[in-house]
Amino acid sequence: MRYMAVMGVVITAGAATRAAEDPLAPVIPPALGKAAVRIAPVPAQQYWFGVSVQNLPPAVAKQLKLRADQGLMVLEVLPDSPAQRAELRAEDVLVEVDGTPLTSYEELARAANRAGASRGVSDGTLTAALIPGSCRLTILREGDRKAVTIVPAPRP
Repeated sequence: MRYMAVMGVVITAGAATRAAEDPLAPVIPPALGKAAVRIAPVPAQQYWFGVSVQNLPPAVAKQLKLRADQGLMVLEVLPDSPAQRAELRAEDVLVEVDGTPLTSYEELARAANRAGASRGVSDGTLTAALIPGSCRLTILREGDRKAVTIVPAPRP
């Protein structure tokens, strides 16, 4: 799936055509053929964890006893990032965020934005991480399952 950010809006190209009656609908390049357009506002302030990740190949996920589409391998932890402060390492496998299985980078980015936007906001419940504005990541490191609390930072 392809994503484009245009003037604070994310345009997602999927599998149907744009509405012909909407003159303000974004124009999809002909190379995409028939494509659905879903428009979602981009938060004014975006948050990040500071990791570079890739999806696990299904065979590796199976070896780790995960669903075939579950898990993100950490390729790099950026210096002075929330991930470094949380002591994440290259080759860690991110399995869940706040108890929800991770299947894509987009889910990880949404979790960072959701947690970052909730700083200082309380709905009267306790989060799994117990720190306002944080996420609880479940990781696999050298065969062991471990819970890590990470507080996203505003994207530089």
